[in-house]
Amino acid sequence: MKIQIDCEVKNITITLFLDEFNPTVRQTNRNKTFEFLSMRIEMIEIHFQQLSHLSYNIKSQIQNFLLDDLRKTNPSNSETHLFNRNFNVDQNMPMLTMTIDCKPNNETPAINIRQVNAQFESFDLWLSSDCLMLLKNFFTLPQSSPNKSISVHHSSNQVPSNTETRINILIKTSRICWFKQYRINSKCLVFNFSYQIRVNIINEDTHLYSSLKDITIYTSDLADLKDSKIEYQILQPMNVSIGLRMNSMYQKFDVHIGDIIASISPTIIRIIFNMINSINKSQENNSNRTEKINSKSLLNPKPLNDASFWFLKDIDIEQTNEVKTTTETSSHEDDQIKNHRLQQLKFNLKLIEVKFELDSDSITKPVIALCLSDLSIDIKNWSSDMSITSRIQIELAVFNDSILAWQSVIEPIINDRGEIISPWCITCSTIAEEDENECILDRQKPKKCGCLSSHENSLSMTEEESKDITNVLNAKNKIHIRAEHLLSVIFTKTTFDLIQYLFKIFMNTYKYELLIIDKSILSLYNLTGYDILLDDLNGIQVNFGENNKFEMPVKVKHGEIIPMKISNERLTATHLPAIEEQINKRRQEFSVEINKHKRKIDINQTSKQIYELNPSPLVNWPIQMLYDSQISNYHHQIILGSIIKIYNRTIASLIILDTDSIEAKKYRRLCRLEVNEEHYLPIQPLYMRSSSRLFISIDEIDSLEQINDFISFDWINETTVDRTLKKNNNEEIHLVIYKESIDGYSDNTSESIHTCFHIYIKLAVYLINLLPINIECSIDNDDPIDLKSGELYHATSGNKKSLLIFTIPLHNNKKWISESIDLHVKPHSNPTQHMVQFHEVNSQDTMKMILRIDVYQESYRVMLYSPFWILNYTNFKIEFEIDNEKTLIDIYDSPFFICTKKIDNSIFEKKSSIRLYNVDQEDSISHWSEKFSLYVFESTGMVNCKISHNKIYTICINITTTSSGLSKIIKLLPSMAIINKSSVELEIIETISGIEQNEWQLMKPEQIIPFWPCDMKEGIMNVRYSYSRMIPSSFMMNIKHRTLLRMNDEDYPVLHVQVSITDFFGIHIIFNDYKIGHAPILLINCLKNQEISYNQKDDTQIQILSSQHYVYYTWNNPFKPHKLLVSSNGQNKEIEFHPVCGYIENDIFYAVFHDGPQTVLIITDEKSIIKAVTDLSDEMSSLSESMEQYIEISVREIGLSVINDITHEDLFYITINKSKKIWTETRKSLIKPLSSKLNRQLEKRYKIHMKQRQVKTYHIRKHRLVSFNENHAEIIDKNGHHVQVKRQSLDGLWIGYAWSMKNTFYHIRIHHIQIDNQVQNTMFPVLFYPTISKTDFLDIPGKPFAELSALKTTVAQSKTVHFKYFKITAEECVFCADQGLINSFFSFINSEQKMPVPIVKMNKDFRNLKKSFEQLVESQIEDEPDETKIYFDSIHLSPLKVHVSFSALGSKPNKQLLVESSWTHYFSQLLDMVKMQDVILKLDFYERENDRFTLTKLLLEIVHHYEHQVWKQIYVVVLGFDVLGNPFGVVRGVAQGVKSFFHEPYKGAMEGPSEFIEGVASGTEHLVGAAVGGVANAGSKITNAMSKGLATLTFDEDYKNIRIQRKKSPIQTRSDIIQSGKNVAKDVVHSVEDVVKKPIAGAKEDGTPGFFKGLGKGCIGLVARPTSSVTNHTSRSLDLIKRHATHEIVMHRIRDPYHIGRDNIIRPSTAYRTKGLFIFNRLDIDRYIRSDKYIAHINCYENESGWFFATSKHLMFVIEHVSHRDTFKVEWHFQYKELRGSPIVRFDRNQIEIILKEAKLRRKINKDLEHKKIITYENVGEAQYIVDKIIQTMHTMEV
Repeated sequence: MKIQIDCEVKNITITLFLDEFNPTVRQTNRNKTFEFLSMRIEMIEIHFQQLSHLSYNIKSQIQNFLLDDLRKTNPSNSETHLFNRNFNVDQNMPMLTMTIDCKPNNETPAINIRQVNAQFESFDLWLSSDCLMLLKNFFTLPQSSPNKSISVHHSSNQVPSNTETRINILIKTSRICWFKQYRINSKCLVFNFSYQIRVNIINEDTHLYSSLKDITIYTSDLADLKDSKIEYQILQPMNVSIGLRMNSMYQKFDVHIGDIIASISPTIIRIIFNMINSINKSQENNSNRTEKINSKSLLNPKPLNDASFWFLKDIDIEQTNEVKTTTETSSHEDDQIKNHRLQQLKFNLKLIEVKFELDSDSITKPVIALCLSDLSIDIKNWSSDMSITSRIQIELAVFNDSILAWQSVIEPIINDRGEIISPWCITCSTIAEEDENECILDRQKPKKCGCLSSHENSLSMTEEESKDITNVLNAKNKIHIRAEHLLSVIFTKTTFDLIQYLFKIFMNTYKYELLIIDKSILSLYNLTGYDILLDDLNGIQVNFGENNKFEMPVKVKHGEIIPMKISNERLTATHLPAIEEQINKRRQEFSVEINKHKRKIDINQTSKQIYELNPSPLVNWPIQMLYDSQISNYHHQIILGSIIKIYNRTIASLIILDTDSIEAKKYRRLCRLEVNEEHYLPIQPLYMRSSSRLFISIDEIDSLEQINDFISFDWINETTVDRTLKKNNNEEIHLVIYKESIDGYSDNTSESIHTCFHIYIKLAVYLINLLPINIECSIDNDDPIDLKSGELYHATSGNKKSLLIFTIPLHNNKKWISESIDLHVKPHSNPTQHMVQFHEVNSQDTMKMILRIDVYQESYRVMLYSPFWILNYTNFKIEFEIDNEKTLIDIYDSPFFICTKKIDNSIFEKKSSIRLYNVDQEDSISHWSEKFSLYVFESTGMVNCKISHNKIYTICINITTTSSGLSKIIKLLPSMAIINKSSVELEIIETISGIEQNEWQLMKPEQIIPFWPCDMKEGIMNVRYSYSRMIPSSFMMNIKHRTLLRMNDEDYPVLHVQVSITDFFGIHIIFNDYKIGHAPILLINCLKNQEISYNQKDDTQIQILSSQHYVYYTWNNPFKPHKLLVSSNGQNKEIEFHPVCGYIENDIFYAVFHDGPQTVLIITDEKSIIKAVTDLSDEMSSLSESMEQYIEISVREIGLSVINDITHEDLFYITINKSKKIWTETRKSLIKPLSSKLNRQLEKRYKIHMKQRQVKTYHIRKHRLVSFNENHAEIIDKNGHHVQVKRQSLDGLWIGYAWSMKNTFYHIRIHHIQIDNQVQNTMFPVLFYPTISKTDFLDIPGKPFAELSALKTTVAQSKTVHFKYFKITAEECVFCADQGLINSFFSFINSEQKMPVPIVKMNKDFRNLKKSFEQLVESQIEDEPDETKIYFDSIHLSPLKVHVSFSALGSKPNKQLLVESSWTHYFSQLLDMVKMQDVILKLDFYERENDRFTLTKLLLEIVHHYEHQVWKQIYVVVLGFDVLGNPFGVVRGVAQGVKSFFHEPYKGAMEGPSEFIEGVASGTEHLVGAAVGGVANAGSKITNAMSKGLATLTFDEDYKNIRIQRKKSPIQTRSDIIQSGKNVAKDVVHSVEDVVKKPIAGAKEDGTPGFFKGLGKGCIGLVARPTSSVTNHTSRSLDLIKRHATHEIVMHRIRDPYHIGRDNIIRPSTAYRTKGLFIFNRLDIDRYIRSDKYIAHINCYENESGWFFATSKHLMFVIEHVSHRDTFKVEWHFQYKELRGSPIVRFDRNQIEIILKEAKLRRKINKDLEHKKIITYENVGEAQYIVDKIIQTMHTMEV
């Protein structure tokens, strides 16, 4: 029988409304203004046909599905269809078609096949930000009390089915569009995809396959979406496939994701930011307002029924559910064990590549690429014992515009042969927790188990805290994320500048402004003066656009810029192999035909390549063409021009004139230079005549092609000239022309044999006003000009002989005029400073300031400034004294300017003091305060001024340095401020012994006033409401606290007061209205039929709280102890208000906890309530909830190289290193070192075992036995209990993270950190490192340098964050630096200023001065922000102890840097004065207990704590001058030893009780060592100072450098002492030779006077050099004694400095160096390996398997051994002393030439009679690298 049913529905419409709807009230019509969405389904057709009882057929389709936005707020022309078919789909096609067929299987008739097919046509879904938020709110259900889910296990026996179900669903390519608003030109994000899923189900077997294809994300305009126009492609097309196979035995997932290639630009960030911002605005508009708090009945008890405390809800249900859930879970787990099936998830992703691009119009340029590759994840059995195995490779590269290629930031993984294995990778795995070892190592405390039971090595955790963590850490499986290999990161100045640029772009993006970048990556600019032909392009292409065709060669006219592009291979080479290939092997070059001469140009070589074309009339100056490149706005521009580049740094346009036409009284313009523009001159006019003069004139608009005046400059013979130009109006402009000579390189080489010139045309004088007020200046008695504060003035009429007169129109209501200043006074230094005297016009008052003159490229930068700006924020007149001169500082809003008597080198030692006028409304004067230093970078503190009747006024003094670094802003503030943040008027007064002092002071709401207490010792303040004269409330104002005062007022019964006290900002007292959390305690009585009594300790007033009631309580007497006594049934309990729980009596419990900002004390007889509110189960404060989730993250080693690739200098190498190998045990997923004693015993037995290599059992302490197996050991006691331990290194960076629902545990260790100083010729090769005494008693194994340990608990319902403890410790460390490194660092961070002279930005200083007293106080107080309050039981940051050494040696900052960066000059002056060695900075620890903070306040307080201590410690640093051995160091050294005697036992106590005796022993030994070491150290410094002085007297710079090189290698062994003695003999010989050599050299240079100068130097050196050498030898020997006495270890660099070639490539890479070491360590002659140290090597063409090596003693050529694999043979070698001069790079022949001395002067054993060796190299950069290394080594060896 057949059954057929047809059904058709034409239309179904569903409308959504935004207003509220009451279903119980009948409504006929809805308000259409609230219409939101209309969902319309059109033409539904269903056809059903049953063919038999086993087979049927269903066909259905939906013709159309629409979703419309009905809101009237949409514009009429906007798109209202939110869901519709795609524009490109036939509109007659049905939107959805579905068929269901069921019929018997042809092969197996007993089984039916049910086939389901569904197909969706392509559709578009449109989502705006506001619509998205409305949808979210519409479908969000109101929150209700959470129902406790009860898990019920149902066992069922499934009957096998005889039907096979096949499902196939297809969604054709569709789009989801997200935009901000419905506008045609709106930008939108488009997600494009197609989807298919296939499912096959037979009984319990399920096979599923689904795929997302052609997934793309792009941006477009709404108007362009119909044409599917892509504006910016974010995500390239990718596919995702998921496979599932599941039955009763297994469940397997396979996920495969195609390559993900994404691009991000600032435009995309802006679009996303706008959309997110619009969503946030919608959320803000829909948010509910905070209810106003009514505090009238705050202190009255209330019934619990009136409150809705979360912790009192559903307690009974929760208890019932817990019982049921526990039983059912147990049953369910039993069933799981019986019916366990295999689970597996495999996830594979080949590549994720994310590029950050800069965009402008349609041009994009990649700058950063992050690649994640070979991501594979294998997860098994996640329902039971989960197992995870995964791995991912990480690459990071930046695009370097200098070399037009990607540069790797993260170095790859290499093997010991130097071969690249893979990119740096991270692995993830799970480790099953093994059963705990039995307790055999501690007999004293049998209750504790494990090897560490008697010695907890974590400095961050006390013994009790460590026990808590061990007890609650119950992770069966630990997820371990680990990086096995070194993470080596290279951070260059190019990268640093890029990050700054990107940050600026991001900031502008958020401000809806995008920076414009150039439209092409590369361009060529022809400035030669000729038309040139461009041909033979290799690796680069001309970029005229896709539609513009052209033929080679390309003609480029003079002045034309043609866009170019690099090859796509180079642009997409973001992975390591491709990067190496593109940089090292792929050339980028082209040829240029100019004036019938063709030259090949390699743009990968260094810029400023000079190509000779023809001879010229100029002697020794052939016609030359310069190839240069410049990076501007991340655009690489190739410039072809002459060797002269002119800079216009004037304020007028300039023209360069043709020399021929000048002589003919005519002119022809060569080029025009706009203001601040630079230009290369054409080639031909420079060489037309024998004269090398340039002619320059002003290009005036009204000149009508007539030149009235011009100046000339001889670019060959002149360096600096002063010139004057007249304008058409006869106005004179005084100019300076300055020539800078720059090395040029021979064509396509790095051989510097040419010179090019930069010629700067500048004004002679520039003026800068560095005062915060506007002034006037008259130049040579002309009309005064206005000088605005901080602005640069171009003084066209000023010259280097001008007279300046400054006028201050208004300062302190007076007019001031300066005496004239003559600039003609020849500067004796750069900068030069003059004292300027100002006179008040109407009186005899005077004021001094300083005029500073910087000479910058021979122009004068004249700056007027005052050293001190003083602002008086007190209500007293203050007299300020410095240099015995007194200045009265009145009460003004503007600053007073003060200057010292004279300018000299003692400026940093200047100190000042103050005293008060009109104190207590009298004309009396206070005593002078204690003196304080003024020349500090930043300082805040307080001084006392005492008046006659012993009243003390405390003044807070804040000193900051201005942006120029020349002035100090000194603010004088009251040390106490009262802030009324309440809504009512208050009155305050101080009382002493109950007697009111002075009168009541009125404070209006939001008012801030200063307060001067009469007696801070007693420190009592009264407060009352101004409208009420009732008894006031009192509180202590000299103790930091916060409390809620009872005010005896019906409307405002309480007032919150907070007293904030710091060592630097004084006291702030803040009054506030009541807010949630201000009450000290919320007391809740949950007892059903029992009241409780309570009272403040030592207070007689007892209060009663009825059962089932609560009350907010505050102290009756703020002066009595802040503890509460609670009584029930006669049992009393004293309770403090920090988280704790316990018993009042047997069946009555209490708990103190935090509910948001409020502290709560709850009394109950139900344990379930206690469990609900706290993580504490008893009074012992142990954690109740175990943490079963545990992740461990570790990185073996991290290395960060900081390199200035602009100046070709390696600066720092920062490393986090693994520990040395120690013995450890693993307990509760935590790896812990064994005790120091046990480690020493095991290590001793282990070394014996490794020598004997026998299977043997060894005896150790406490009658235990140990056996070894490689790096593992088993310890057995006499009872047969055993423990497994392992010998391993602890990772450099280790992070442990465990969590549960309530608890989170953080543990971070940095085991060893070292910062190497990589700058050449430094006194301190290691900048920073931890120092740990190597006394046996103090050598604590596995002790990290820095450690963080924290335990956080959270209660989800109260949104409270609570740290049980948060502790950070850091070990003692050493910091050593010299001036060369400081200067290099400033050069690294300094950005280039394209200005005539560097300017000073003073906006920050202006903002600082404009702050009123109220604003200053507001910035220092906590304004109770909306941030979450964090509660801390204990927070501790350990003290810091830093040994600081500084030397003034090293390169001095160049003059340009000194002028460009005022800070550089400031610190240069400071460091010139402060020379110190081993001076100790001691910073006190930071600790708080039972306190609460916001994150902002906590960070600010910690920064202030350490920052102010650092500046205070500067005074100690200054005492450590490196002069005459620093006798202070001897005293301090002994004192340190005495202190150590007490300090080390304390550290031992922190480690564990058993370590106290070890601490005493180490303290005793340290006392003796410090005394011996201090004497030796003082002697070493005295002899070193003598040696340094004698070295200066030799007037021999080479010897000074040699002496520094010798000191870099400290004496450690007997051979070092012998070598030092040889150096003394060598210096004697050299000093005798100099007596002859120096007179001859002087005569050649300067004739007869030079002969006598050289003779004098030789004679002085004959005595000074040997004596200096002897004292230096003595100093180094004494230094050896000091190191042995104090157990000091000599630190060495971890790696040698990188070499940055002129091609900007960093060498050697880690792989290259590793390969060199691999070859060197496998030489066939062992003596080279033992005696020499590898330095560098390069590959050679001379032999396919040949390498040229440089070692510490030899040059050698190495080839691979033919008969032995991985063995290498030395073909020839020479010592450095056999070389006659340094090796030479022959660029034209690709060869390195080594000239040898004559055979009779060389070694007898060297039979080679050749006088020359030739090495053919592959790469010129590598050749230059090894030659530079050889020269450096020869210099070190004094060859």
